[in-house]
Formats: sequence, C-alpha cells, structure tokens
Amino acid sequence: MRSSPVLTIVLMATIVLLDGLAVSARTRSRTASLRVAGSIAGSIVLVDDVRLGRTDSKGSGSFANIPPGRRTALVRQPGFADDRRIVSFAAGAVATIKPKRLAISDNAERLQRAALFLAADGKHEQAAAEFRRAIEARGGP
Repeated sequence: MRSSPVLTIVLMATIVLLDGLAVSARTRSRTASLRVAGSIAGSIVLVDDVRLGRTDSKGSGSFANIPPGRRTALVRQPGFADDRRIVSFAAGAVATIKPKRLAISDNAERLQRAALFLAADGKHEQAAAEFRRAIEARGGP
C-alpha cells in the first residue's frame, strides 16, 4: 500500500506540532509565574529589575516564565511608594503578591514617581518636565 504525499505531510506536521507542545510544557514546568492582585491599575511590575509589564484596569496581572529561586519582586504603583519584597519562585508554581499602598509624603518623590510613569508611557517630554520639577523641589538647580 502506498501512502499519499498529503497524508505524509499531515503526519509530519502533527509530529512537529506535538513535539513543540511537549517542549512548551517542559519549559512552563521549569519556570514560575507571578500573580499580582489588588494593586493600582497600570502598576509596573518588575522581578530582579526586569520589567515584566503592567497590571490591568483592575490592578491585577499574571506574569510567566520567571526562573525559580528567591527573587526581588517590585510593584510600582502610581502615587504610592514601591512595594519591594523577596519572593520564592518554585518551578511550575504561581506566587501571588498583594502590594501595600504606602502614601508618599515627600513632594519631590511624588513628582519623580509621576515622571517615571510618564516615561514608561513614552511621554518623554512631559517626564523630563516632571523630573525637573522634582529636582527643583529638592533644592537643586
């Protein structure tokens, strides 16, 4: 019995697809994920100073492919001090953090924080103006 070229191609494509899924599953089980809940919408999330992304409109977010181990997680919320903590990430597991909201009382710090968010949004001219205001508030040039 002779197999058709189309059947051979379909079988080969299926094997490649299944192999890719197996590799993806192995990679996922070797890395960890982070779930952020209860933050301010648009908060910036970093692990070991690598920006993973931002939280959604509800202040939540899920971030994958984090190498296992003890790492520094930071959630930068608009108008609040950074929530920085050490998190133990286990392969195949999800770590959840609920950042605290500590108000910033220092005006220069508040201006600097606003500038960071403007810069993250690509609004560089506005960010530069806020950074200048922050420097002036500290008594700089």
